[in-house]
Amino acid sequence: MRLINFLFCFSVVCLISCSSNADILGESADVLNNAQSDVSLTPMLKSKDLVANNTFIDVDIEAFDKVVRDNFDPNEPKSSLIAMEMYPQDFAMIQAARYRYDSSISVVDGCWVSSAKCGADLNMSERTFNSMHNDTMKANEMVKEARANGENISLPAYTQKYLDRWLVDFTEKMAQSEIPVHGPAECLER
Repeated sequence: MRLINFLFCFSVVCLISCSSNADILGESADVLNNAQSDVSLTPMLKSKDLVANNTFIDVDIEAFDKVVRDNFDPNEPKSSLIAMEMYPQDFAMIQAARYRYDSSISVVDGCWVSSAKCGADLNMSERTFNSMHNDTMKANEMVKEARANGENISLPAYTQKYLDRWLVDFTEKMAQSEIPVHGPAECLER
């Protein structure tokens, strides 16, 4: 359970907190700018639209995560929102990609397994798919290591409530300071 709480809390801190901080991105912005996706979006296009229209998604999640990490201040958790504020289109694509990928996940023997085998199965690039798939494999490895150390641990199944949170328009919520934060009990089956 500690592993699940850690994984979920980390994703909440990195993706769904609220920020009024406006630090300068510096080198991290260059990384993201150089790795901009090939998908052109209008500013009004949101993750919900990307999913509904089955739009092809190609976004460099590692570059986006680097911007988050480089600007994260443990004394100001809301600092993780800087990347979302500066790159809302990339964030919308990440949300849509997470929705598609996480929708393909089931729990087998206490580990997450995706029914998708490549990016084309979810209408996304291989780099986007591989980024999420690699994170899933890391979580599964942590479970296996914990079991090898005698812990009885399993990853939970995703609920529809958890999946739906990826379709929330965070740019509007940020402006209104109304970012919804769902705890593990609300979003994951036990």
